Order: sequence, then structure tokens, then C-alpha cells
Amino acid sequence: MYLFDWLSIIQKLKDDGLTHKEIGEKIGWSESKVKDHSALLKNIVENVLVFCKNHQIGRSTNEVETSTFDFTHGWFRNSQLTSSLKIVI
Repeated sequence: MYLFDWLSIIQKLKDDGLTHKEIGEKIGWSESKVKDHSALLKNIVENVLVFCKNHQIGRSTNEVETSTFDFTHGWFRNSQLTSSLKIVI
């Protein structure tokens, strides 16, 4: 699974009312890892996440037939997009 699959799962579980700890238990992650990924959902503009998701390696859309970039949590953490985030993996 790719970053965006995990983000989608985390968002769905958050929408269902689960805490970071409960989400971590459900998906087999630590609470801090869930918090780090939740920070992306909270701090990155949704349009940017959608754009990146559409250009993620292994995915294709009507506009992008072949996608060859692998966006990762680390990529977002190190990008200028997350300069205000203090994320530690």
C-alpha cells in the first residue's frame, strides 16, 4: 500500500470517531506514527494531496497515464510543503 492508501484509511477511522491510539491498534501502528500521518492530513492543503495522489507511482488517471513518482511520508516531511510541521518517523 502507498502513503495515500494509509492516509485514506486513517481519515476514515478518524471520521468514525477513533482516537490515534485506537487507529494504531487497528492497523498495527504506533500511536505516534498515526499522529505523524494525521499531521499530513491536517497541514497539507487537500488539493496538493490529491495532485500528489494522482501522480503517485502505480496509479493512473485520465490526465496522467503513467505515474512514476513515489511520494512518501518522508518526502512530505522534507519538502517545503511541511516546513511548519515537526514530524519524526
